[in-house]
Amino acid sequence: MKRILSILMTFAMIFSMTGTLSFGTEMDRTDRIKWLDDNYKVERIFGLRGFGSGLIIVKKDGKYGAIDWQGEEIVPFKYKYPMVFYGELAKVNKRNGRAIKYGYINTQGKEIVPMKYTKLGEFKDGLALAKKDDKFGYIDMTGKDVIPFKFAEAEPFSEGMAVVVFENLGDKTSSVEPVSNEKKYVYIDKNGNTPIKESFVIADNFSEGLALVKLDYSSKIQYMNKKGEIVIDTEYTDGKGFAEGMAPVMSGEMLDGKWGFIDKKGREVIKPKYSGVDSFKDGIATVLNGDFRKKDVKYGLINKKGKEVLPVEYDRIKATKNGYIFKKDGKYGYLHKDGTKTGLDYDKIVIINGKTGVTAAAIGTRERYLSMIDGSTVLVEKDGVTGYIDDLGKIHMPPKGYKALISRDGKVELIVKNRKFGYSTNDGNKILIKPSFIFGTVFNDGMAVVEKNGKIGVIDEEVLFAEHLSNDDNVQAIASNMPVEMKGKKIDNLEIYNIDGNNYFKLRDIAKLSMGTKTEFSINWDAKDKVINVKTDGKYKPVGQELLGIGDGTKKYGVKSNAKIKINGKAKRIKAYNIAGNNYYKLRDLGKALDFKVDWEPKTRTVKIAM
Repeated sequence: MKRILSILMTFAMIFSMTGTLSFGTEMDRTDRIKWLDDNYKVERIFGLRGFGSGLIIVKKDGKYGAIDWQGEEIVPFKYKYPMVFYGELAKVNKRNGRAIKYGYINTQGKEIVPMKYTKLGEFKDGLALAKKDDKFGYIDMTGKDVIPFKFAEAEPFSEGMAVVVFENLGDKTSSVEPVSNEKKYVYIDKNGNTPIKESFVIADNFSEGLALVKLDYSSKIQYMNKKGEIVIDTEYTDGKGFAEGMAPVMSGEMLDGKWGFIDKKGREVIKPKYSGVDSFKDGIATVLNGDFRKKDVKYGLINKKGKEVLPVEYDRIKATKNGYIFKKDGKYGYLHKDGTKTGLDYDKIVIINGKTGVTAAAIGTRERYLSMIDGSTVLVEKDGVTGYIDDLGKIHMPPKGYKALISRDGKVELIVKNRKFGYSTNDGNKILIKPSFIFGTVFNDGMAVVEKNGKIGVIDEEVLFAEHLSNDDNVQAIASNMPVEMKGKKIDNLEIYNIDGNNYFKLRDIAKLSMGTKTEFSINWDAKDKVINVKTDGKYKPVGQELLGIGDGTKKYGVKSNAKIKINGKAKRIKAYNIAGNNYYKLRDLGKALDFKVDWEPKTRTVKIAM
């Protein structure tokens, strides 16, 4: 980290990050597309709101629902408005007279929270803030009212505490005594109790174990722990919560005050001298100087020692997942977190927001590049063409004659030519599908959606890349003796096979290892439907096929498994091979799907599992 910050401070590595591209082989793999029923329609701004959950939001007979990548109906078509999936849940709504009522469904289409709330937030700390009958309360993920609806105002939970305003501070359910008739904020825990007996005129959410509070408007800000103890008493008039061990604070009056930073001991680390600051992220904070009233403001970046990483001279700076976009005199540049930096070489650089389904029409191109992604994809425009910046900071621009080149996962790129969409490999060697669709999406969770001649198609990334489509061809599976550790102990007798350079682990071996851990899971084989049913809240029952070692040493062959796998009832796309009657998966794929950690120790070339 010190090395990275040093690079950022000195700009010792300033060079061009742009990658040029020229396509080689042109292929036409449109036969790899699964075309959906003609009755399904995808409204482009909504279609990928299910991606990440393995579902596609579609419209049928005027109603919205969701299907999986095989076209099977998962969420019934009964909703007037499109839903938005965030992980395992999607918010749905219905109109009741003039009011709109909200609820939640899961990825199986089951309505777990009824549509009866006028406001409904996302789940945080296991609880969601909701509103009904003009009062706020909290519900759990089963739809049960956990904390009664009795608050005039309320905030979501953060670090086990939430800020609320009781309808009446003298409410008998509150242990907080009223101080005056003015509105006061109090803290509640996840049981609805008020462990902190004081009330405040200003109360922020807890962050890093501390919350900013003010007892009255004439007092200075203080930072309080969860016991209600004031641990930092300051002379500052305003501030923000802690992030990376530092908190922004302001000295002076509201419109003319200056901002700096303190640490958790209350020491002034960076003297207040800026008109505004953001919290630290990856050791860097955005700062600004100027007069907001005159719209005369300049932005820069500083590190935790207060040294400028970018001078305070830019018209705008915006943080991305892996760096910063900066703008000056109508031109844009990009600074990656490793210190690499472009000049002001681009006409536009924007972040595509994955929650709202915005298109890249805002970037100035006439095509509508629907990119339902996680907010981390950065698009760049130069001379009327659009490219993207990958996670490593490299800029990818389309070859001559193409309008756009966009990718989320870096393996397959969406290409646009003459307002038609197609797909290519990211190394520039192959066009996999020539631009021929009136609409196409980036790949998300291994899937993409296209539209042509009024029909909607789904592309599976794995199928798109396959050199053949047959599941009957055998591939050689070479026994591997790769060292594996768990809790500091070597695990013996794992069956591991290397296929095409990747190591595959037996599912039942991993299930046996999970026994007694917090990520233990059960396995049930449905022979009729050829489905492996996995339950993350189940207990594994060994069947005698676990941890048998690498077998008799004879040459083995694997066949791409045609068994489906469902985790908690939800179908998952995980590549697997069947070897001698058992299914084998990549360990990292299993870790991602079943929520356990997989690390690689390069010195000892050992895989480490944490469950």
